Amino acid sequence: MNSAVLRDGRTYAPLSLDEFHIEPEAPEAVERIRAAGLETVVVTNQPELSVGTLDQSVLDAMHEQIRASLGINNFYVCPHTSDSDCVCHKPAPRLILDACQALRVEASGSYMIGDRWRDVGAGKAAGCLTILIKRDYSFIGCPTVFTEEADVSVGSLSDAVSTILEYEQKYRSG
Repeated sequence: MNSAVLRDGRTYAPLSLDEFHIEPEAPEAVERIRAAGLETVVVTNQPELSVGTLDQSVLDAMHEQIRASLGINNFYVCPHTSDSDCVCHKPAPRLILDACQALRVEASGSYMIGDRWRDVGAGKAAGCLTILIKRDYSFIGCPTVFTEEADVSVGSLSDAVSTILEYEQKYRSG
C-alpha cells in the first residue's frame, strides 16, 4: 500500500511523513475490493515504535492518510521487535485473528496480501489464502527453516486484487 524506503541498501518502512507515499495503484485496487463487498484491514509490524525511531503520532498520521485515501476499515499494529516474546509480531497470526474476530469473519474465508515472508507466514498460520507480491526484499531476513510458500505469487497489488476477485467469483458465487 505504501512504498518501502531504501536506506543503506536495504528496504524499510517509512519513518516520517516525508518518506511516506501511497503506491499509485493502491486507490483503484482497494476500491475494487471494497466494490466487491469485502472488508479491508492493514496488519503491520512496526518495531520502530518500540525502539524509538518512529513516533506513534507519525504512524497515526500515516494511517489517517491511508484511511482517507483508500477507505481501509481498520489497522492492527504490532509495535514489538522480532526478538521479543510477543504473540502479535508477524509471522505470528494474532493480529489477523483479532481482525477476523472484530469483523466476525472466518480466517479461512479471508485473504492475506503481503510483500514479505512474514506476511505469508502469518496468513498461513491464521488459515487465510495468502498472496505474495514479489519484491526484491520479500525474503530478506527469512530464516532457512521457513518453508511456507504463498498460495499465489503476483507482481503487483492490482494482480493480487484480481486474484481475490477471481477466487470470489469462482468459489463464492456458485
